[in-house]
Amino acid sequence: TKIAFETTRTGNHEIFVMNADGGSPTNLTNTSGFEATPDWSPDGTALMVQRHVNGKDRIEYPIGTLFYESPGRIEFPRVSPDGERVVLIEGSQDDAAIVTVDRRGHKNTLVRESQGFAAFGELAWHPSGEIWFDGTQPDTGDGLFAVSPSGRVRAVLKGVDIPIFMDISRDGRLLVEREVFR
Repeated sequence: TKIAFETTRTGNHEIFVMNADGGSPTNLTNTSGFEATPDWSPDGTALMVQRHVNGKDRIEYPIGTLFYESPGRIEFPRVSPDGERVVLIEGSQDDAAIVTVDRRGHKNTLVRESQGFAAFGELAWHPSGEIWFDGTQPDTGDGLFAVSPSGRVRAVLKGVDIPIFMDISRDGRLLVEREVFR
């Protein structure tokens, strides 16, 4: 089992892999550019990365193969459970959208910030086919939301003390982080 991670230990944002025991870290990207947010294909044979090349953000999946290039910024890309699509946040300072892109380059916009959100955060595929995401709404604050493949949005969890959403396991369990400041 290999673990993929982003690090700046070389002075740049690079993608490394290492054994599950922490041994044998290997730099997969080793460039002067920006590489981030690695995510494995479901079968663990291919790695997706985000790169910034010639002023544009792009997704390579597998590494070295252009999957999608955006005229705007890309954030939080994640590979689908079937390995055929990537979900990501794409946009500009004025508006952003959660979109899916398939291997043929077909893009499906699911929800835009201008539809009642001030910001989007982490993304993950839920076993139901929904995409779950951190979101901030101007009137009600932070929450965990879900958007269906057809673009229907629902609140999963809202409140004052929401943990930071990180990921969802194949069986639907959530990985969250709670920050405590003293």
